[in-house]
Amino acid sequence: MAGAPGPSAAASAPGASVLVVDDSRFVRASLVRGLTGRFRIQQAESGERAWELLLLDDSIGVVLSDLSMPGIDGFELLRRVRGSMLERVRELPFAMLSGSDDAAQRERALALGADRFVVKGDGVGELADWIEERLSAAREASADAPVPVGVRASEAAAPAAAVPAQPPITLAAAAAAAAAAAPATATATATAT
Repeated sequence: MAGAPGPSAAASAPGASVLVVDDSRFVRASLVRGLTGRFRIQQAESGERAWELLLLDDSIGVVLSDLSMPGIDGFELLRRVRGSMLERVRELPFAMLSGSDDAAQRERALALGADRFVVKGDGVGELADWIEERLSAAREASADAPVPVGVRASEAAAPAAAVPAQPPITLAAAAAAAAAAAPATATATATAT
């Protein structure tokens, strides 16, 4: 798709995972069964949970999201992802999953920035190939990235274990991060209740 975001830095990690978002346990299990062995998989049963994971877990390299879910549906999750202030989230490859090949839904998803529209039940082989292509492109882009000024190449390539451990995140800190990372146009939850 023209103008689609490029590979994200998060996807470049060797252990990048695929986030499968669907309110149907059966659909999630079917996708996980088809993708396990090729990728590390994470699951979210709602758009809300997916948004939390995307903000807190930088190992996520690709998002596969159902279109129709209660609460935050696939369109809203995609809008949040593409409008995120966090570049690693904003640039994630995003495939929208739908139970039907509805042209209007496909056009809307692509207009919002989806990289791919997938009809459930079409099999996961082609989807798995697309995921592999996106993760490989992200790894290559990361390997070609210039080393920042003042940083030695050996430091830039240092393993993640060399990074000091961060303190555990609290629920309050997670909520604050979610609020800060949400697009400015996001609907605010009423506080006067």
